[in-house]
Amino acid sequence: MSNSSSNLSKLTDEIDNISEKITFQSNLVNDHSVFQEEMYRSVLTLIPDVKNAYQINISLNDAAEKGKENIKDTVNSIKKLEKYQEQMLAVIKILKDYNTKSILIMENITKIRNENDVITNHNRELLTKYNK
Repeated sequence: MSNSSSNLSKLTDEIDNISEKITFQSNLVNDHSVFQEEMYRSVLTLIPDVKNAYQINISLNDAAEKGKENIKDTVNSIKKLEKYQEQMLAVIKILKDYNTKSILIMENITKIRNENDVITNHNRELLTKYNK
C-alpha cells in the first residue's frame, strides 16, 4: 500500500499543482479582461474627441481653401491694378510728350512774335524815314 499511498500523494500534489496553475491562469484571464474593459472604456471616451478633431480638421481645410481663393482673388486684383497703372503711365507719358511739344511750340511762337515785332519796328522806322 505504500506504493499506492505514494502514488496517491503524488497525484494529490499534481492536482494541487494543476489547481494552482489554473488559479494563476484564471487570475491572468481576469486581469486581462479588466484591462480590456478599461481599454474599451478609454476608446469610448476618445471617440467624441476623435470626432471633434475630425470636424475641426474639416473646418480648417475649408478655411484653408477659402484663404487660398482669397489669395488668388487678391493676386488677380493686383495684376489688374498693375495693368491699369501701366496704362496710366502710358497716358501720362503721352501727356508729358504733348506738354513738351506744346512748350516748344509756345517758345517758337514767342520767337516768331519777337522776330515779327523786330521786323515791324524796323518797317516802321523805314516808313518813317521814307515818308520824311
